[in-house]
Amino acid sequence: MTQWPETQRTTTLKLVNARTQKVLEEALELTAEERALLATELEVSLDEEGVSVRAVETALDSELEQRIDDVVDGRVEPRDVDEVLGELRARYPRR
Repeated sequence: MTQWPETQRTTTLKLVNARTQKVLEEALELTAEERALLATELEVSLDEEGVSVRAVETALDSELEQRIDDVVDGRVEPRDVDEVLGELRARYPRR
């Protein structure tokens, strides 16, 4: 089973509210098959509400391509992730 790096999991969980965090933590304890079934059901529920997962993926792909182009063309300066995370942790300490 593939594991998220602990820093990524922590960062991801901090981006959601407490209820969503609890649901995500419980979902991550499921087997791979159970998570796949859950993911399918969630995707179907989004489709039923008119949220196209494909449209979201396409928009994200476009954004990523633009950001890569910005770095390659020198419009932005990449920064070390540990440096940025350190700044964010200093600015927003845990409560």
